[in-house]
Amino acid sequence: MHAAFLLALLAAAPAPPRAPAAPLTVHSWPDGVLFVVTTSDGQTRMGKTPARMRVPLGETRVLFGGAGFKPKEQTLDVQGPTRAEACVDPVDQVVECLTVFPVGPAPKAVLANEDGSQLWVTLLMGPQSVRLYETRSGAKLAEASLGRLGAVELERSLDGKLLWATQLDSGKVMELDGASRAITRTFDTRGVMPKVVRRSADGRSLFVANWFSNDVSEIDLETGKVRRLLETVKTPRGLHATPDGASLYVAGFGAGQLAKIDLATGKSRVVWSGGKALRHLVPDEERRRLYISDMGRSEIFVMDLDTDEVKPWAKTGHAPNTIVLSPDRRVLYVSNRGANGKDGYTRPGPEWGSVLLFDTETGALLDAIVGGNQCTGLDVSADGKVLAFSDFMDGRVRVYRIPPIEALRAGAGGRAESHRSSVVKRGAR
Repeated sequence: MHAAFLLALLAAAPAPPRAPAAPLTVHSWPDGVLFVVTTSDGQTRMGKTPARMRVPLGETRVLFGGAGFKPKEQTLDVQGPTRAEACVDPVDQVVECLTVFPVGPAPKAVLANEDGSQLWVTLLMGPQSVRLYETRSGAKLAEASLGRLGAVELERSLDGKLLWATQLDSGKVMELDGASRAITRTFDTRGVMPKVVRRSADGRSLFVANWFSNDVSEIDLETGKVRRLLETVKTPRGLHATPDGASLYVAGFGAGQLAKIDLATGKSRVVWSGGKALRHLVPDEERRRLYISDMGRSEIFVMDLDTDEVKPWAKTGHAPNTIVLSPDRRVLYVSNRGANGKDGYTRPGPEWGSVLLFDTETGALLDAIVGGNQCTGLDVSADGKVLAFSDFMDGRVRVYRIPPIEALRAGAGGRAESHRSSVVKRGAR
């Protein structure tokens, strides 16, 4: 009787209050990474990203990793809906992912400041044309717009105080003040669909490649007016103005030709016709080299700037587009869009994009990064420590820490081999 009474009393008593809890979302790049969550009450939960759960309020630790990945840990103070996310590096990758963040539709170009703490990003689809982000947090700091249209490529002034961005459909170039982040001037290129913009070595002129009108605008920066239109190869894109002001090299996308314009006379001549779809030019004046990306051949070529002789240099991933040389000229970074699918380049294809790191002394592949859909924009900070690139079709930017060249060379090629299978999407084989 006494026992029955106690049981009835316990059943009638209210349940002890549950500890306050909040939803926790666990996400990673890439998906499918193992994680362990240790909650404030000492309990642990395991799973694979992405995942969602409720956890007690308070300090919560999330450890990402598992087979094939380097461990990465986050400590969070859960007081409401919380998101734990991390870019997790494969064990053989040498460079370290710092962050991934959204930037808006179709990020076409990125441009880092000296220490990589800030990134300018152009948005091809607009309506904002250019945005400035804090790299570590992904916080938007400023934006500028030329109406409802987006922007394509970026260039920085000789003193670093100004920024220029091209706009396809308007045929214009906007000039931004880096300090106030305001548009100071707008230039009419008088060309059709301007893309790449490059300043002259003396900082007095801008050269703008006009995709549809097959010419290059030479803009006088003092007056803001087009000095002349320089006719050149079909669908010009990449540009290199020589330091002596004598010549302008132009990469032709349409017929795979490389042109050299005599800036004294304005006459253009083809100096190489061995390409298929030339995209980007990057000079190394000290070694007298000009690196050339060819999207059609999935290859990097190199030109001798003294003789204009061009030779094959390195095979890349599918559709290499933007290339960047490290400040010490020891590493060439190559952004690869990835293979097109049956719907062409306007839709995500069967491969992820990638970024490859080549040793400029040997041509060897030092490391590789598997990105998202169509890696496109690419830059390295002036101190050589931060790499940023865009996933064009995913509307985001990825940021990586670059170790010294000695560490890159000691990394046994990093993901040089393993990335080749990883770029192929599941079910696309």
